[in-house]
Amino acid sequence: KILYTADYKQTFNFEFFEKDSIAIFHYNSCDIGTDLKLFERALSAAFEIMDKEHVKYLFIDITKNGGGNSEYNKLIFKYLNVAKVKDGVSYHVNKSMAKSNAENMMKGWKEQISKEFFLKRWLLNYKVRRFKGAMLNYVETGVLKDKVVYPKNKKGFKGKVFLLQSRKTYSAAIDFAADFRRMKVGIVVGEKAGAPIDFCGNCENYILPNSGISVVCAMSEYKYDSPVTGMDENGILVPDIPYEVFNRKLSLEDYWEIIELNNCSR
Repeated sequence: KILYTADYKQTFNFEFFEKDSIAIFHYNSCDIGTDLKLFERALSAAFEIMDKEHVKYLFIDITKNGGGNSEYNKLIFKYLNVAKVKDGVSYHVNKSMAKSNAENMMKGWKEQISKEFFLKRWLLNYKVRRFKGAMLNYVETGVLKDKVVYPKNKKGFKGKVFLLQSRKTYSAAIDFAADFRRMKVGIVVGEKAGAPIDFCGNCENYILPNSGISVVCAMSEYKYDSPVTGMDENGILVPDIPYEVFNRKLSLEDYWEIIELNNCSR
């Protein structure tokens, strides 16, 4: 069912137009959670179908994706042709939060390590030991620096890839769009996303005690060392092909129109 539906209420699903050689991956949320195994199986099965049916055009739709966890994005890029990316990222928080954040991160790593087999457990323990110095600095400054490395892959999907984004694209979905552009995967289509690539996240809601006004406060900020090409003055990713996608469910005619617009822009 996941491979043959187009329901924006589902976290993810696929749609195929085999006769037109078109496939659509509706990536509606990066909050995969307990559906991780299902997500991995669905990706594997879907790209196997695309290869078998010689699909020429893949559309990845993140127009309704409000974010979640950027780690799940990496599972998708495994199936795509990507250029090697090496960049740095800085994670900023209020210093009063840094100690508890560091403790939670270390706890999470230890839980993950305990589930791995011996060799991988040894490698992860080695990485954690090397990272302890950075953790100490993070507690003192509230700034954690990390590296982002994606290896080159030329064995992925053989056709043309389009990414559909909208003003409702946020957070981890913007990370996906930014990496899509960095790794030169394909063509970004739609409208400007809902937030900048360097963004504030992990928001908390508060009520001001005297006025009763409701406010939202970001508890962290992410900044990349290298700017992504094609951003506007506010750091928001601009699509290669502008297209009306807001609150729309695109039809087969829309997908063909986008393909023609891309052909005409060459």
